[in-house]
Amino acid sequence: MAPKRAKPGGHAAAAKRYLAKTIEVLGKIVEDMEPAVYEDADIERLETAVKQTKDWLDKNQHAPNRTYYKKNDDLEALADHVIWNCVKDPVDPQPPPPQ
Repeated sequence: MAPKRAKPGGHAAAAKRYLAKTIEVLGKIVEDMEPAVYEDADIERLETAVKQTKDWLDKNQHAPNRTYYKKNDDLEALADHVIWNCVKDPVDPQPPPPQ
């Protein structure tokens, strides 16, 4: 379950915690991604994005909340793309047609 997102006009501390939680969760997901399922380049791309976002957060402790949300949205969009679209051999959920 995704962390509860603060209201867009809310306090920057809540936005910062939300981004930090996303980084934590995606970091764990990256650790568990199996090279047999995902391309190494895609795992590396997501891992790099998580590390870069964490570094940015460490250096930008007083950014406006909309900036934290933008960073969070960008990171989640990349994660969604990699997790859902970059599987080496996707399983077709449809059974084969009868012959």
